[in-house]
Amino acid sequence: MFAQNKPMPNSPYHYLCQVPDHRRAEGIRTPIGAFMEMIILANMAGRFAIRAMNRFIFENEEFFVD
Repeated sequence: MFAQNKPMPNSPYHYLCQVPDHRRAEGIRTPIGAFMEMIILANMAGRFAIRAMNRFIFENEEFFVD
């Protein structure tokens, strides 16, 4: 999935992967860069509420999985 791919230098995903991840180990299912990328794309699609972002991610799951 996302962890296997190395981000291209100077890409937005590259910079998102450099954000410190303060989640506990049991809370990590998705790398922080990929998680933030999905949230940003949901916001760009006009989804601002948590449930709306969740619905957006599940409806577009095929675009987020390699």
